[in-house]
Amino acid sequence: MTTKFLLNQNSSNEDLKKYFTKIFALEKSGEEFPVDLDEVWMLVYGRKDNAIAALKENFIQHIDYQFFLQNQENSRRGRPTKKYKLSVSCLEYFIARKVRPVFQVYRNVTHAYQKELTEKAESSFHVDEMLETIEMQVKLMRKHHERIGRLEDQVTLFNAKSKTRTDQFTIAGFASLIGKKIGRQLASKIGKKATAICNRKGYPIERVYDPRFGKVNVYPKEVLHSIFEEIFEEDISIPVEL
Repeated sequence: MTTKFLLNQNSSNEDLKKYFTKIFALEKSGEEFPVDLDEVWMLVYGRKDNAIAALKENFIQHIDYQFFLQNQENSRRGRPTKKYKLSVSCLEYFIARKVRPVFQVYRNVTHAYQKELTEKAESSFHVDEMLETIEMQVKLMRKHHERIGRLEDQVTLFNAKSKTRTDQFTIAGFASLIGKKIGRQLASKIGKKATAICNRKGYPIERVYDPRFGKVNVYPKEVLHSIFEEIFEEDISIPVEL
């Protein structure tokens, strides 16, 4: 990229400001050496070769500046020319600080540029902070839902243990007691089987209140035990405390 500026000692403050602003934009885009020596040496030096000599004497190649060959066939001398490119910090100490009016403009543009970087950094920090807060809230919500799930299981377990007849259980209560997770569809299937068995064997079916489902049926322990073993195809042990 090129700035398309040729500055000299008669350049206006507006031209200087436009040039420095463009240079900072080039640096921001990732160019390590955005300054073309051909565009700025006349601000300080009377001859380009004097500027090049001062550059080589006071600054370090590949750190402060670099050069590359341009126009492999020079029409007048038959040799390539060297194009010198400077870093922004090299521009400051090699050119801007040597002329007070130029440096004043440079400093003003630098302050504006630094302010922009600071504001963007602060904005980025606030976004990151907000994302961290949201992430923390999501984690807390997940823990809250997990805790609610555990409390519901505990309520079901308590209700199952605190019935007047300890040999009868709700389907959800019995599932919680033996450590099985069942959904509504499976619970409905078990309920139909349990009801059919109780009707066939003449067992009375009582109803109790469940905090999540309202009035639900309770079935004899041995009926539910046999159904759960059949469904899960395994021997299911019932806790001794029951």
